[in-house]
Amino acid sequence: MDLLAKILRFAAIVIFNLVGFLYIAVIIYGLSTKGLEVVSIHLVPEAIFLLASAYILKKRKRRFFPYMTLGFVLFYFENLVYRYFFVTNQTFESTDISNIPFFLIPAIVVGFVWKFEKEPQPKLDNSVNPNVIASIARAQDAPKAGFKQGWAFFVRSLMFVVKHPPLLIPLIVSWIIYASIVLYTRYYWSFPDNFLLGLVEFYGFLLIITYVVCLLNMVMLEIIRQKDEGKPLSFIQAFSKVFSTSAVKVIPLAVFFAIVWLVILVLRALTSRKGKNKAEPSMEDAAVTLAGIDNNPFNWYSLGLYMMEKLLRMTVFLALPAIVWGEQGSVAAFKKAVSIIKQHPVQFISAYGLTGIVAIIMSIPLIPISILSEFDAVIPDPVWMLVILYVGVTWILGVYLEQMNTAMLYAWHMNWENNGAVGDLTNTPKPRLLSELISEESPTVIAPVVMPQEGNIPSK
Repeated sequence: MDLLAKILRFAAIVIFNLVGFLYIAVIIYGLSTKGLEVVSIHLVPEAIFLLASAYILKKRKRRFFPYMTLGFVLFYFENLVYRYFFVTNQTFESTDISNIPFFLIPAIVVGFVWKFEKEPQPKLDNSVNPNVIASIARAQDAPKAGFKQGWAFFVRSLMFVVKHPPLLIPLIVSWIIYASIVLYTRYYWSFPDNFLLGLVEFYGFLLIITYVVCLLNMVMLEIIRQKDEGKPLSFIQAFSKVFSTSAVKVIPLAVFFAIVWLVILVLRALTSRKGKNKAEPSMEDAAVTLAGIDNNPFNWYSLGLYMMEKLLRMTVFLALPAIVWGEQGSVAAFKKAVSIIKQHPVQFISAYGLTGIVAIIMSIPLIPISILSEFDAVIPDPVWMLVILYVGVTWILGVYLEQMNTAMLYAWHMNWENNGAVGDLTNTPKPRLLSELISEESPTVIAPVVMPQEGNIPSK
């Protein structure tokens, strides 16, 4: 819980600062535009509060945390009163309810951090036994080190893919196929009158996407094995090997992935807006579709579905190394992934949370476009083309980071098993696999470890 609280605190600091400075930009623009002065002045307290909250969280001024939680609740009611008198002509709308999560979620996050993050301990007197001091210091630094190593892993992952461009090839191909199928169903496929037939056809599209993503992610894992074994990196050789050894094995996993994904999408469709006409192909509509920009208000239901979808995807990604490196079938690989999550929930939650934070940060540049689109502003096609390219980059990096995190967790777990499966995972040195991605400050982490059996990514 302490590590998760640290992750949430860091995410809150980043988001509060970004939104606070965005409010300041809107305030400056509004004060210089006739008719927007009231809206601008209304945002001033919120901007100050967000930036002050980010500062308090950064400095760990814990005595102010409860007041911050109360502040978000009060700002919701302040926003409600403002809308009631100046926006909705003294009527309540559904938006007033759908806005609750925007204020409630930060309040819950701050309360969670206040409750579960351990307080920094005061420095000990030097007169105390040095061995005791060292042991306590190690115990205190362990969560912090794990958090720092997690972020170092993200930075080094990006450096790693820049140094080894062949890793990007399968992800780019995945994105092209994914985007093509999404846009095809958007513009050229119509749901048939027979509901069951339409469901089967739509499931077929999802199965193609899940199979292609799984297959090409395995190609990326095979390229990582080439790197681990000191061989030249070759997309063609990696694809040939995966296609000949694992292309059939992964089908049951892709089928399961598509079934659960279909259920999630059906649940999401039940709350989507009805009565939309068939879309016409355009650069704007393609960008909006691929970016997921719409006018639907945020709510707990959609957030829950997103979290379920991400959990499903990362569990499947955790199973893929067992197929490629461990040469297991889909069922055994999925059971292995579930077992790893059960045995090392903190490490999995850390990977889940960190990749989620990165996804949120990468989506922030799309906020101005979303706002302009909501107000039907005229945006030229070249801008929408840049949006499509940016969405492609974020999709590729998102899948890459999720797969790399789960791959490292799998290899680390196998090293833990090969060393007797005793004690906490953090006490086991990380394997030689992906050693470039681990912080160089910790020699026990980057020390080469020979992993027997499936942990060493065996080659045929």
